[in-house]
Amino acid sequence: SHYTLSSDALQGAIRLDVKIGTSAVDVFKTTPYYRVKDVRATNTIRSDGSLVEEQVVTYAGPLAARVRAFLISKTPQERQESELADYHSLVSDSVNPEFEFFGLNDVSDPVTTRSNVLYKAVFEPGKFGSYTEKDGWLANELKIAKSKNKHHEYAFSGIRYRSEFISKLPTGYSVAYTGPKLSLKTRFGSLIRQYEIEGPGYRVITELNLPRAKIPLSDLPKFNRFLDYLKDNVNMWVALAQPSDKQE
Repeated sequence: SHYTLSSDALQGAIRLDVKIGTSAVDVFKTTPYYRVKDVRATNTIRSDGSLVEEQVVTYAGPLAARVRAFLISKTPQERQESELADYHSLVSDSVNPEFEFFGLNDVSDPVTTRSNVLYKAVFEPGKFGSYTEKDGWLANELKIAKSKNKHHEYAFSGIRYRSEFISKLPTGYSVAYTGPKLSLKTRFGSLIRQYEIEGPGYRVITELNLPRAKIPLSDLPKFNRFLDYLKDNVNMWVALAQPSDKQE
């Protein structure tokens, strides 16, 4: 088959081009990131303490092909059950959102899932204070990246992850202060986080970049420690100012 139609599992494998002029073997091209994922969650916080969440998760590159193959092999009901299991594991098991799927029919498209759900009691009405949210999707990527190998170099396939958590506050509320910005960088990659205050709300943007690499056995402990440190920073938090706080 033509190399453009070959499986992503062949990245880096040795190949021989069957054409005039070929004089030696070559290798299939590799992408810097096997896992490319984008998460966008929009939370609308209501004055009664409830929260409406819209979450969009997009898979691209080789990971999209893997996710697409998995989803199209399932019935519609099985797809819902699979996504719900991931949501319960990585986000929350207190609600049961319904999911929509996009990009399953065209191999050139990314694969996207979208869900909407209501959380009935996130805050006690009138007592909105410090709010912490865990980026469970990020924690999962860091877990996947870690290696338990103790015998040979680690052929790490690369992760590029970006999340954007947007929260809209009730009328009269504002952000008093946020958690720290992050700029954690080593030769293995980086984790960057920034908070942006937007009117009566805020946005938290997190970017993880761990390029494909062959990590020597001697460097594996350092690589895993770096991932552990990043995992300690998956939580996002803000302190909210209430209308009464401003009057004082």
